Amino acid sequence: MDVWQLIAKEINKEGWGFSAQACFKKWDNLKNRYKIITERHKATGIGGTRWAYLGVMTDILQEDTSMTAPVINSSLNGIKVYARSKAGESDEENGSAVPTAGWSFQETASPDQPRTSPCVLSGYAETPPRKGKKRKREEPPTWLKEFLEKTSQAIDRLTDVVAERNMLLKQLIEKL
Repeated sequence: MDVWQLIAKEINKEGWGFSAQACFKKWDNLKNRYKIITERHKATGIGGTRWAYLGVMTDILQEDTSMTAPVINSSLNGIKVYARSKAGESDEENGSAVPTAGWSFQETASPDQPRTSPCVLSGYAETPPRKGKKRKREEPPTWLKEFLEKTSQAIDRLTDVVAERNMLLKQLIEKL
């Protein structure tokens, strides 16, 4: 008996009227929706957190290799790919001209090498971590400058008062 027929049989025991084909279609739609949400989240960093079934589907599909696109050897020839640097290896040692904080570009093949036939590699593409937008270094706001100046003046006055108090206490002790 087909798995979907067994599932339909169990669902129908609860009073629902679903066929094996309808159960399969529902599962296929859930997988497609999950894939759309996770791919959008990987690409943009947004979306999908409010879908009621996201957590459940993640638990079920996190080990499913069909949910991640495999890297094909022929699609890598002559292009640059990200690779994580070895522990303790600097960016200069791994051939990267630009500091990448543990990530470097590696040329997979030279353009004059012939392309090999497509074959699926044993791993999946790993993307480097996202970097946030760099902020411009500007002068601090005027309100911050004023606050820091007033605070500095208050600390100076307090230091003078404490020094004067200590001097008076020292004179008092000498007279006793």
